[in-house]
Amino acid sequence: MLLLGALLVLPLPGMAQQDAALAPAEISYVQDPLLDIPLPQARLAYSLVIDNRRGGVIRIVEPPATFLFNRPGVDLGTVLQPVRRLRTDIPAAGLPSRANVVCYSGTDAVHVKAYDATLHDESAVFSILPSDNVNYLNEEQSLDWTSIPGDALLTDIPAGSGFFGGAYPLIVGNPVNVYRGQYILDFSPLYPDIEVGDRIVIGVHVPLDWPDDLRISNQVDGSVLWNLAGQELTLASCSLPQSAARDSQLPGPLPAAGLAMTSSTSFMIGLPGADNRQCFGVNAVGFGNLAGLQLQSVTELGLPCQAPLFGGYLYPFNPADPPALLPLPVIRLRFGSGSSWVPLSSVLEQQALATVTSLRIDWLPPGTTDESLVIMETPGQLEIGPAK
Repeated sequence: MLLLGALLVLPLPGMAQQDAALAPAEISYVQDPLLDIPLPQARLAYSLVIDNRRGGVIRIVEPPATFLFNRPGVDLGTVLQPVRRLRTDIPAAGLPSRANVVCYSGTDAVHVKAYDATLHDESAVFSILPSDNVNYLNEEQSLDWTSIPGDALLTDIPAGSGFFGGAYPLIVGNPVNVYRGQYILDFSPLYPDIEVGDRIVIGVHVPLDWPDDLRISNQVDGSVLWNLAGQELTLASCSLPQSAARDSQLPGPLPAAGLAMTSSTSFMIGLPGADNRQCFGVNAVGFGNLAGLQLQSVTELGLPCQAPLFGGYLYPFNPADPPALLPLPVIRLRFGSGSSWVPLSSVLEQQALATVTSLRIDWLPPGTTDESLVIMETPGQLEIGPAK
Protein backbone atom coordinates (compact mmCIF):
# COMPACT_ATOMS: atom_id res chain seq x y z
CA MET A 1 0.00 0.00 0.00
CA LEU A 2 1.18 3.51 -0.67
CA LEU A 3 1.69 5.49 2.48
CA LEU A 4 1.91 9.16 3.31
CA GLY A 5 5.50 9.84 4.27
CA ALA A 6 7.30 12.94 5.42
CA LEU A 7 4.56 15.45 4.75
CA LEU A 8 4.30 18.18 7.36
CA VAL A 9 0.83 17.97 8.89
CA LEU A 10 -0.49 21.10 10.55
CA PRO A 11 -3.48 20.05 12.66
CA LEU A 12 -6.54 22.23 13.15
CA PRO A 13 -7.56 23.62 15.52
CA GLY A 14 -4.28 24.69 17.11
CA MET A 15 -2.28 25.94 14.10
CA ALA A 16 0.91 26.45 16.07
CA GLN A 17 3.31 26.55 13.10
CA GLN A 18 1.60 29.09 10.89
CA ASP A 19 4.63 29.94 8.75
CA ALA A 20 5.79 26.39 8.07
CA ALA A 21 6.20 25.45 4.40
CA LEU A 22 4.21 22.71 2.73
CA ALA A 23 6.38 19.76 1.70
CA PRO A 24 5.51 17.31 -1.10
CA ALA A 25 4.53 13.78 -0.11
CA GLU A 26 7.15 11.05 -0.08
CA ILE A 27 5.82 7.63 -1.03
CA SER A 28 6.90 4.22 0.18
CA TYR A 29 5.38 0.76 -0.12
CA VAL A 30 4.34 -1.53 2.71
CA GLN A 31 4.92 -5.13 1.75
CA ASP A 32 5.28 -8.45 3.47
CA PRO A 33 8.96 -8.40 4.54
CA LEU A 34 9.14 -12.17 4.19
CA LEU A 35 8.45 -11.90 0.46
CA ASP A 36 11.42 -11.09 -1.72
CA ILE A 37 9.73 -8.21 -3.53
CA PRO A 38 11.84 -5.22 -4.53
CA LEU A 39 10.45 -1.93 -3.25
CA PRO A 40 9.81 0.18 -6.37
CA GLN A 41 10.38 3.88 -6.72
CA ALA A 42 7.25 5.97 -7.21
CA ARG A 43 6.38 9.13 -9.09
CA LEU A 44 3.49 11.57 -9.03
CA ALA A 45 1.39 10.98 -12.16
CA TYR A 46 -1.22 13.65 -11.41
CA SER A 47 -3.22 15.12 -8.54
CA LEU A 48 -6.98 15.38 -8.07
CA VAL A 49 -8.07 18.68 -6.50
CA ILE A 50 -11.67 19.14 -5.28
CA ASP A 51 -13.06 22.44 -4.03
CA ASN A 52 -15.55 21.25 -1.39
CA ARG A 53 -18.34 23.71 -2.04
CA ARG A 54 -21.46 23.65 -4.20
CA GLY A 55 -20.31 24.34 -7.74
CA GLY A 56 -16.68 23.77 -6.72
CA VAL A 57 -14.31 22.68 -9.48
CA ILE A 58 -13.02 19.09 -9.66
CA ARG A 59 -9.69 19.29 -11.45
CA ILE A 60 -6.81 17.03 -12.50
CA VAL A 61 -3.46 18.79 -12.12
CA GLU A 62 -0.38 17.31 -13.75
CA PRO A 63 3.14 17.53 -12.20
CA PRO A 64 5.03 19.41 -11.08
CA ALA A 65 2.63 20.11 -8.27
CA THR A 66 4.60 21.64 -5.39
CA PHE A 67 1.66 23.92 -4.69
CA LEU A 68 -1.72 22.99 -6.13
CA PHE A 69 -4.04 25.88 -5.38
CA ASN A 70 -5.37 27.71 -8.44
CA ARG A 71 -3.21 25.72 -10.85
CA PRO A 72 -4.56 25.02 -14.35
CA GLY A 73 -5.41 21.48 -15.35
CA VAL A 74 -8.17 19.26 -16.74
CA ASP A 75 -11.60 20.05 -15.30
CA LEU A 76 -13.59 16.84 -14.83
CA GLY A 77 -16.76 18.30 -13.32
CA THR A 78 -18.17 20.18 -10.36
CA VAL A 79 -19.45 19.51 -6.85
CA LEU A 80 -23.24 19.18 -6.56
CA GLN A 81 -23.19 18.66 -2.81
CA PRO A 82 -20.17 19.20 -0.52
CA VAL A 83 -19.28 16.73 2.20
CA ARG A 84 -19.63 18.01 5.76
CA ARG A 85 -19.42 14.88 7.89
CA LEU A 86 -17.15 11.85 8.21
CA ARG A 87 -18.79 8.42 8.23
CA THR A 88 -18.26 5.68 10.80
CA ASP A 89 -21.40 3.71 9.91
CA ILE A 90 -20.63 2.32 6.43
CA PRO A 91 -18.64 -0.80 5.52
CA ALA A 92 -15.83 1.22 3.94
CA ALA A 93 -15.00 2.68 7.36
CA GLY A 94 -14.02 -0.81 8.51
CA LEU A 95 -11.52 -1.41 5.72
CA PRO A 96 -8.03 -1.91 7.15
CA SER A 97 -5.95 1.07 6.13
CA ARG A 98 -3.76 3.83 7.43
CA ALA A 99 -5.30 7.26 7.74
CA ASN A 100 -5.08 9.89 4.99
CA VAL A 101 -5.13 7.47 2.06
CA VAL A 102 -7.64 6.16 -0.48
CA CYS A 103 -8.95 2.87 0.96
CA TYR A 104 -11.56 2.17 -1.75
CA SER A 105 -11.59 3.24 -5.39
CA GLY A 106 -14.42 2.16 -7.68
CA THR A 107 -16.59 3.13 -10.59
CA ASP A 108 -19.32 3.74 -7.97
CA ALA A 109 -17.45 5.66 -5.24
CA VAL A 110 -14.15 6.70 -3.67
CA HIS A 111 -13.70 6.34 0.08
CA VAL A 112 -10.87 8.05 1.96
CA LYS A 113 -9.75 6.85 5.39
CA ALA A 114 -9.82 9.87 7.71
CA TYR A 115 -8.76 8.12 10.91
CA ASP A 116 -8.32 4.49 11.88
CA ALA A 117 -9.11 2.25 14.82
CA THR A 118 -5.43 1.48 15.34
CA LEU A 119 -5.15 4.89 17.03
CA HIS A 120 -8.76 5.50 18.03
CA ASP A 121 -11.80 3.54 19.21
CA GLU A 122 -13.32 3.56 15.73
CA SER A 123 -12.54 4.28 12.10
CA ALA A 124 -14.01 6.90 9.79
CA VAL A 125 -14.02 7.73 6.09
CA PHE A 126 -15.36 10.43 3.85
CA SER A 127 -16.98 9.51 0.56
CA ILE A 128 -16.92 10.99 -2.96
CA LEU A 129 -19.68 9.81 -5.30
CA PRO A 130 -20.59 9.97 -9.00
CA SER A 131 -23.85 11.59 -10.00
CA ASP A 132 -25.59 8.28 -10.63
CA ASN A 133 -24.77 6.36 -7.44
CA VAL A 134 -28.35 5.37 -6.61
CA ASN A 135 -27.40 4.14 -3.14
CA TYR A 136 -27.08 7.74 -2.08
CA LEU A 137 -28.62 10.68 -3.94
CA ASN A 138 -29.41 11.47 -7.54
CA GLU A 139 -28.78 14.88 -9.07
CA GLU A 140 -32.41 16.03 -8.66
CA GLN A 141 -32.41 15.20 -4.96
CA SER A 142 -29.10 16.98 -4.48
CA LEU A 143 -30.70 20.30 -5.46
CA ASP A 144 -32.67 20.28 -2.20
CA TRP A 145 -29.93 21.51 0.16
CA THR A 146 -31.94 21.18 3.37
CA SER A 147 -32.71 17.47 2.84
CA ILE A 148 -29.07 16.40 2.54
CA PRO A 149 -27.08 15.55 5.68
CA GLY A 150 -23.69 16.09 4.05
CA ASP A 151 -22.67 12.43 4.40
CA ALA A 152 -20.96 12.38 1.00
CA LEU A 153 -19.48 14.65 -1.63
CA LEU A 154 -21.76 14.29 -4.64
CA THR A 155 -20.28 15.16 -8.04
CA ASP A 156 -21.82 15.63 -11.48
CA ILE A 157 -19.36 13.06 -12.92
CA PRO A 158 -21.05 9.84 -14.16
CA ALA A 159 -19.92 6.48 -12.79
CA GLY A 160 -17.19 4.85 -14.87
CA SER A 161 -15.72 8.15 -16.03
CA GLY A 162 -13.31 10.79 -14.74
CA PHE A 163 -11.65 9.53 -11.57
CA PHE A 164 -14.42 6.95 -11.02
CA GLY A 165 -12.58 4.36 -13.10
CA GLY A 166 -12.34 6.58 -16.16
CA ALA A 167 -9.37 8.36 -17.69
CA TYR A 168 -7.92 9.44 -14.32
CA PRO A 169 -8.39 6.57 -11.85
CA LEU A 170 -7.33 6.68 -8.21
CA ILE A 171 -5.31 3.86 -6.64
CA VAL A 172 -5.74 2.37 -3.17
CA GLY A 173 -3.02 3.83 -0.98
CA ASN A 174 -2.80 7.20 -2.76
CA PRO A 175 -2.16 9.93 -0.16
CA VAL A 176 -4.92 12.44 0.62
CA ASN A 177 -4.71 15.86 2.28
CA VAL A 178 -7.62 18.10 3.21
CA TYR A 179 -6.59 21.75 3.28
CA ARG A 180 -8.23 24.60 5.14
CA GLY A 181 -6.48 27.61 3.72
CA GLN A 182 -2.80 26.62 3.73
CA TYR A 183 -3.12 24.14 6.59
CA ILE A 184 -3.68 20.39 6.48
CA LEU A 185 -6.43 18.94 8.65
CA ASP A 186 -5.62 16.15 11.10
CA PHE A 187 -8.87 14.24 11.65
CA SER A 188 -9.79 12.37 14.82
CA PRO A 189 -12.99 11.57 16.77
CA LEU A 190 -12.47 14.92 18.54
CA TYR A 191 -12.17 16.76 15.22
CA PRO A 192 -14.24 14.69 12.80
CA ASP A 193 -15.74 16.98 10.17
CA ILE A 194 -14.91 18.64 6.88
CA GLU A 195 -16.27 22.12 6.22
CA VAL A 196 -17.59 23.81 3.10
CA GLY A 197 -14.68 25.57 1.42
CA ASP A 198 -12.03 23.01 2.40
CA ARG A 199 -9.97 21.60 -0.45
CA ILE A 200 -9.32 17.89 -0.99
CA VAL A 201 -6.05 16.96 -2.73
CA ILE A 202 -5.30 13.35 -3.74
CA GLY A 203 -1.86 12.61 -5.19
CA VAL A 204 -1.89 9.71 -7.64
CA HIS A 205 1.55 8.23 -7.10
CA VAL A 206 2.43 5.27 -9.31
CA PRO A 207 5.44 2.94 -9.53
CA LEU A 208 8.13 3.80 -12.04
CA ASP A 209 8.17 0.18 -13.22
CA TRP A 210 4.87 -1.55 -13.92
CA PRO A 211 4.59 -5.35 -13.74
CA ASP A 212 4.71 -7.64 -16.74
CA ASP A 213 1.56 -9.44 -15.57
CA LEU A 214 -0.42 -10.85 -12.66
CA ARG A 215 -1.72 -14.45 -12.83
CA ILE A 216 -4.13 -16.07 -10.37
CA SER A 217 -4.84 -19.79 -10.51
CA ASN A 218 -8.53 -20.40 -9.75
CA GLN A 219 -8.16 -23.67 -7.88
CA VAL A 220 -7.41 -24.77 -4.33
CA ASP A 221 -3.74 -24.10 -3.54
CA GLY A 222 -3.38 -22.42 -6.94
CA SER A 223 -0.54 -19.90 -7.17
CA VAL A 224 -0.74 -16.13 -7.40
CA LEU A 225 2.19 -15.14 -9.63
CA TRP A 226 3.53 -11.61 -10.07
CA ASN A 227 5.95 -10.92 -12.92
CA LEU A 228 8.03 -7.79 -12.47
CA ALA A 229 11.10 -6.91 -14.55
CA GLY A 230 11.35 -10.52 -15.72
CA GLN A 231 11.28 -11.88 -12.16
CA GLU A 232 8.43 -14.24 -11.27
CA LEU A 233 7.32 -14.04 -7.65
CA THR A 234 4.79 -16.22 -5.85
CA LEU A 235 2.72 -13.84 -3.71
CA ALA A 236 -0.08 -16.02 -2.38
CA SER A 237 -2.20 -19.10 -2.93
CA CYS A 238 -5.89 -19.58 -3.59
CA SER A 239 -7.80 -21.02 -0.65
CA LEU A 240 -11.30 -20.77 -2.15
CA PRO A 241 -11.83 -20.77 -5.95
CA GLN A 242 -14.73 -18.96 -7.58
CA SER A 243 -17.03 -21.39 -9.39
CA ALA A 244 -19.88 -19.14 -10.50
CA ALA A 245 -20.55 -15.54 -11.43
CA ARG A 246 -21.05 -13.29 -8.45
CA ASP A 247 -23.89 -10.75 -8.30
CA SER A 248 -22.50 -7.30 -7.64
CA GLN A 249 -23.82 -5.14 -4.80
CA LEU A 250 -22.32 -1.99 -6.30
CA PRO A 251 -24.72 0.74 -7.50
CA GLY A 252 -25.13 1.04 -11.24
CA PRO A 253 -23.80 -1.13 -14.07
CA LEU A 254 -20.35 -2.67 -13.92
CA PRO A 255 -17.81 -2.00 -16.68
CA ALA A 256 -17.75 -5.04 -18.93
CA ALA A 257 -14.29 -6.64 -18.85
CA GLY A 258 -13.00 -3.93 -16.55
CA LEU A 259 -12.02 -3.56 -12.90
CA ALA A 260 -15.13 -2.24 -11.14
CA MET A 261 -13.54 -1.59 -7.75
CA THR A 262 -10.39 -2.03 -5.72
CA SER A 263 -9.99 -1.76 -1.98
CA SER A 264 -7.46 -2.61 0.71
CA THR A 265 -8.90 -6.15 0.86
CA SER A 266 -10.39 -6.99 -2.55
CA PHE A 267 -10.93 -6.17 -6.19
CA MET A 268 -13.88 -6.88 -8.48
CA ILE A 269 -13.91 -7.45 -12.24
CA GLY A 270 -17.06 -6.82 -14.26
CA LEU A 271 -18.15 -9.65 -16.58
CA PRO A 272 -19.83 -9.15 -19.96
CA GLY A 273 -23.56 -9.82 -19.69
CA ALA A 274 -26.99 -8.47 -20.49
CA ASP A 275 -27.60 -6.87 -17.09
CA ASN A 276 -23.99 -5.76 -16.37
CA ARG A 277 -24.34 -7.00 -12.79
CA GLN A 278 -22.13 -10.10 -12.84
CA CYS A 279 -18.58 -10.01 -11.54
CA PHE A 280 -15.52 -12.03 -10.62
CA GLY A 281 -14.32 -11.18 -7.10
CA VAL A 282 -10.87 -11.58 -5.57
CA ASN A 283 -10.51 -11.19 -1.80
CA ALA A 284 -7.87 -11.45 0.88
CA VAL A 285 -8.73 -14.44 3.03
CA GLY A 286 -10.92 -13.44 5.97
CA PHE A 287 -12.43 -10.52 4.06
CA GLY A 288 -15.36 -10.58 1.64
CA ASN A 289 -16.49 -14.08 2.55
CA LEU A 290 -19.28 -14.14 -0.02
CA ALA A 291 -18.76 -16.21 -3.16
CA GLY A 292 -15.48 -15.07 -4.56
CA LEU A 293 -11.93 -16.15 -5.03
CA GLN A 294 -10.06 -16.07 -1.71
CA LEU A 295 -6.29 -15.54 -1.50
CA GLN A 296 -4.01 -16.57 1.33
CA SER A 297 -0.54 -15.05 1.76
CA VAL A 298 2.33 -17.48 1.30
CA THR A 299 3.78 -16.18 4.57
CA GLU A 300 2.23 -15.81 8.00
CA LEU A 301 1.48 -12.12 7.40
CA GLY A 302 -1.86 -11.04 5.95
CA LEU A 303 -2.48 -9.64 2.50
CA PRO A 304 -4.80 -6.68 3.31
CA CYS A 305 -3.37 -3.24 2.53
CA GLN A 306 -0.29 -4.70 0.90
CA ALA A 307 1.14 -4.03 -2.53
CA PRO A 308 0.86 -5.32 -5.12
CA LEU A 309 -2.53 -7.05 -4.82
CA PHE A 310 -4.40 -4.67 -2.53
CA GLY A 311 -2.62 -1.36 -2.92
CA GLY A 312 -0.37 0.57 -5.23
CA TYR A 313 -0.96 -1.07 -8.63
CA LEU A 314 -4.58 -2.04 -9.41
CA TYR A 315 -7.25 0.56 -10.09
CA PRO A 316 -10.81 0.58 -11.45
CA PHE A 317 -11.20 1.26 -15.16
CA ASN A 318 -13.91 1.35 -17.77
CA PRO A 319 -12.66 0.03 -21.15
CA ALA A 320 -14.89 2.63 -22.84
CA ASP A 321 -13.00 5.42 -21.04
CA PRO A 322 -9.43 4.07 -20.71
CA PRO A 323 -6.80 5.74 -18.50
CA ALA A 324 -5.01 8.63 -20.15
CA LEU A 325 -1.78 8.68 -18.12
CA LEU A 326 -1.64 5.20 -16.55
CA PRO A 327 -1.11 1.77 -18.14
CA LEU A 328 -4.34 0.15 -19.32
CA PRO A 329 -5.10 -3.26 -17.76
CA VAL A 330 -6.19 -6.05 -20.07
CA ILE A 331 -7.96 -9.00 -18.42
CA ARG A 332 -7.95 -12.53 -19.81
CA LEU A 333 -9.17 -15.94 -18.63
CA ARG A 334 -8.01 -19.49 -19.22
CA PHE A 335 -10.67 -22.20 -19.40
CA GLY A 336 -10.26 -25.87 -18.56
CA SER A 337 -6.96 -27.44 -19.52
CA GLY A 338 -6.48 -25.23 -22.57
CA SER A 339 -3.38 -23.13 -22.96
CA SER A 340 -4.99 -20.12 -24.72
CA TRP A 341 -5.83 -16.92 -22.90
CA VAL A 342 -9.29 -15.61 -23.85
CA PRO A 343 -9.97 -11.85 -23.67
CA LEU A 344 -12.60 -11.26 -21.01
CA SER A 345 -14.57 -8.99 -23.31
CA SER A 346 -15.19 -11.93 -25.67
CA VAL A 347 -16.49 -14.26 -22.93
CA LEU A 348 -20.20 -14.97 -23.38
CA GLU A 349 -22.60 -14.54 -20.49
CA GLN A 350 -23.58 -18.21 -20.51
CA GLN A 351 -20.01 -19.44 -20.16
CA ALA A 352 -19.77 -20.86 -16.65
CA LEU A 353 -16.97 -19.67 -14.43
CA ALA A 354 -16.78 -23.21 -13.12
CA THR A 355 -14.40 -23.98 -15.97
CA VAL A 356 -12.12 -20.95 -15.45
CA THR A 357 -8.74 -22.19 -14.32
CA SER A 358 -6.74 -18.93 -14.34
CA LEU A 359 -7.14 -15.17 -14.39
CA ARG A 360 -4.51 -12.91 -15.95
CA ILE A 361 -4.01 -9.13 -16.00
CA ASP A 362 -1.52 -7.43 -18.32
CA TRP A 363 -0.82 -3.69 -18.50
CA LEU A 364 -0.74 -1.94 -21.88
CA PRO A 365 1.60 1.06 -22.14
CA PRO A 366 0.29 4.46 -20.95
CA GLY A 367 -1.56 6.37 -23.61
CA THR A 368 -3.38 3.35 -25.07
CA THR A 369 -6.73 4.76 -26.15
CA ASP A 370 -8.58 1.84 -27.76
CA GLU A 371 -8.38 -1.37 -25.81
CA SER A 372 -10.80 -3.09 -28.21
CA LEU A 373 -8.16 -3.07 -30.95
CA VAL A 374 -6.00 -5.23 -28.71
CA ILE A 375 -8.29 -7.50 -26.73
CA MET A 376 -10.24 -8.75 -29.76
CA GLU A 377 -7.11 -10.19 -31.34
CA THR A 378 -6.41 -13.91 -31.23
CA PRO A 379 -4.62 -15.23 -28.11
CA GLY A 380 -1.42 -15.68 -30.09
CA GLN A 381 -1.46 -12.07 -31.24
CA LEU A 382 -2.40 -10.81 -27.80
CA GLU A 383 0.89 -11.67 -26.14
CA ILE A 384 2.02 -8.24 -24.95
CA GLY A 385 4.99 -6.97 -23.05
CA PRO A 386 5.18 -4.98 -19.83
CA ALA A 387 3.99 -1.38 -19.62
CA LYS A 388 7.19 0.57 -19.12
